[in-house]
Amino acid sequence: MPLRLRQSATILAVSAGLAGSCPAGVAAAAELAPLEPYDGQTVSDAVYDWTGFYVGAHGGYGWASAGAADLGGVLGGMQLGYVVQSGSFAAGIEGDIAGTGIDKPGSGRSLDWLGSARLRAGFVFNQYFVYGTGGFGFGNIALPDGAAPDDRWNAGWVAGIGAEVALSRNWTARIEAFHYDLGRADYELAGATASFALTGTLVRAGVNYRF
Repeated sequence: MPLRLRQSATILAVSAGLAGSCPAGVAAAAELAPLEPYDGQTVSDAVYDWTGFYVGAHGGYGWASAGAADLGGVLGGMQLGYVVQSGSFAAGIEGDIAGTGIDKPGSGRSLDWLGSARLRAGFVFNQYFVYGTGGFGFGNIALPDGAAPDDRWNAGWVAGIGAEVALSRNWTARIEAFHYDLGRADYELAGATASFALTGTLVRAGVNYRF
């Protein structure tokens, strides 16, 4: 009987000690890990939205054929546009202009300026945008006419493919490849009329700032 009384007293003392320590333990845990209300932004912020205006710059290399002459050289310019995203599909418009060094040294034939106004559409995989593009293309072409070059603008079409990746909320980077056909033009060469078609390919990389 005395043994059972001593055991009961021990159990009651241990229970009282645990009960007394629980409030302090809970308070310490609350101080270490305070709870904050959910703001509803955590999930949506992880999904990149391509909708909006942008402006950027690009550079690359181009090849062209003007009659029997094969031309080549570097290029650099600017672009601006707007994109609308709906689900995993995105589409928009873009315009660009570039100065080029695409020529054949010693021939007098060169493509001095190249630009376009295009549609751009494709599929979005969060921060990645893969697209096709095509539309109106134009360029300033110089061909020799005796001692002086015959310098004029000509127009046609351009089509290509590209891929773009978001580096941050505002900055993206891209790589693209285009084929262009600026049609045919008649030039007076050495007193005779000659008709030339100007076609070519270019590869370029660029960056955009999105607003």
